[in-house]
Amino acid sequence: MIDVAIIGGGPAGSAAAIACARAGLGAMVFERRGPVDEAGDRDNTEPEESIGPDCVALLAELGIDCLRLSTPFAGVAVGNHLAIFGGVVALAGFHLHRSRLDQELHTAATRAGATVRLGVGAGGLESDGGMGFVLQSSIGPIAARQLIDASGRRSWLARRLGLQRNRRSPPLLAWRDVLRSPDAVTGAVARFTPRPDGWTWLADVSPGRVVRTRLAATRSAAGLGRAARPAAASTHAATWQVTRQLAGKNWFIAGEAAAALDPATGSGVSFALRSGLAAGRAAAAAATEPRQSSLIAALYDNALLSDFESAAATLAHHYRRLGIRVLDGQ
Repeated sequence: MIDVAIIGGGPAGSAAAIACARAGLGAMVFERRGPVDEAGDRDNTEPEESIGPDCVALLAELGIDCLRLSTPFAGVAVGNHLAIFGGVVALAGFHLHRSRLDQELHTAATRAGATVRLGVGAGGLESDGGMGFVLQSSIGPIAARQLIDASGRRSWLARRLGLQRNRRSPPLLAWRDVLRSPDAVTGAVARFTPRPDGWTWLADVSPGRVVRTRLAATRSAAGLGRAARPAAASTHAATWQVTRQLAGKNWFIAGEAAAALDPATGSGVSFALRSGLAAGRAAAAAATEPRQSSLIAALYDNALLSDFESAAATLAHHYRRLGIRVLDGQ
């Protein structure tokens, strides 16, 4: 029996594994995607996520050097307002290749003492007579004392426990493509352009190339719709949502499986790391003080929910101030 089974090998799952391993627990990460072939890596062509200095600092604590993985940028322009991060690398933001980040985090988790199993999917789940869980995986049953779900928006554990996934916005859609621009300069300020029906984010990722991300409510996405979204654009759901509840006896939910906003804040990776670390530390505390496991779960649930509610309220305020109306009709 392993101490902690972690479902999902993204930033939340890797951070949870690192926290568990550092606390002396045996942690195993199950990631359904197999190893990335560099030549066929769909994320290898251009960065597709942007992070701010707070996230850069978190990654540094985990031993991840963003400068090796990604393209720095100096700040963000919103209309006539310009926010500069700082003049040194430690205070820069970065445009990330997610697959490269995931690989580096897997290496960091393994270095900390966790086990990362790639290409292993999680299926059914059974209680093990109050001693933990039996996870049905593609390599057979796995017994674990505790579970951390970091499976992203597919919410693996919530679906098996029958938990509610509460929507906090109208359905939102984000899509991303790459533009050629002779004015694009590596390290330039990223540009956020608000519109009543959503927003556009432009990130200069290399000389002559810009990654464009757009967001709209699905009710307007069809109208902008097919004409505005190039055939080559990658599309994903960006609806605000939160799982209720986020922890219980011997289980914790982290990252986008716990809660998610749209990518406007650039805080998705940061929230994933923070919640993953918190879940790993909570699992370690519950292993040390099993009689306090219910209290530890309640404290984790309250802290993570408060984090999400605060971020959602702040983003809603900024949307109203900027005239972005995608939350109307919520």
